[in-house]
Amino acid sequence: MKNKTDEELQGLIGAETEDDDTFEAQGNDAPEVTGASYTPFDSRTKWGSCIHPVMNQGSCGSCWAVSTTHALSDRLCIASEGKINVELSQ
Repeated sequence: MKNKTDEELQGLIGAETEDDDTFEAQGNDAPEVTGASYTPFDSRTKWGSCIHPVMNQGSCGSCWAVSTTHALSDRLCIASEGKINVELSQ
């Protein structure tokens, strides 16, 4: 990594640059949806106490592990209809 330029490092982590138009240049515009109906959905309303708050991880590099365990905590609670309501990661 020592020999990489700032631009190369930004590319490795997926950072956008001011002149980054790659998405549009590849024709990856979001498709238009016609004839579809939209029904608003809020998981906090549907499952209330099963949706646990987001944690502040600070500078921890294990965001993938924390987000996975939080999603699993929520899904476990939802699947058990609230009988198992624990946070698997703290």
